[in-house]
Amino acid sequence: RYSKHRLAAKKLSSGQLISSNKHREQLRTEGTLKTVQAMMGLHIRPLTHSSKDLHKNVMPSLTELVDRFNKTCTARQIKDGEIIISSVTRTVDEQIGIRKHYPKSATRGVSAHSYGAAIDIVSVISSNECLKARKALYDVLKNMRSEGKLLLCPENGCIHVTFKDC
Repeated sequence: RYSKHRLAAKKLSSGQLISSNKHREQLRTEGTLKTVQAMMGLHIRPLTHSSKDLHKNVMPSLTELVDRFNKTCTARQIKDGEIIISSVTRTVDEQIGIRKHYPKSATRGVSAHSYGAAIDIVSVISSNECLKARKALYDVLKNMRSEGKLLLCPENGCIHVTFKDC
């Protein structure tokens, strides 16, 4: 099943695998990779095995995901809902490193993260309704998946999301 994630990530990035930190810097300079900016409804944990960059083609979909989550929270009277991300883009070497730390959950070989097309959502928080915020996120993810905008893969302790080129 994960092969669909790799194929979608490869297609979205035109096959641009991020091989090293130097290559990632080059892609940033070219504008191919964009740094995820802070926005209401999204929090990125301090990253140890990845960077806050995503492929430029992913940014509109990430923004849509967060906007839809915020609107769903507002409609359901959920206060201060936030999606918590624990991993974004990884170089090939970072993927090898994370595989050593999490051998049962990290992908063997090339990951969709190494194309700049994936995130890991580790949790959802809210100041008043954490369970309802989680349900709101699940509903948004399911809807976007049914619309062909992303792929989902539950992993050990997180939800892996690969964005698709629509």
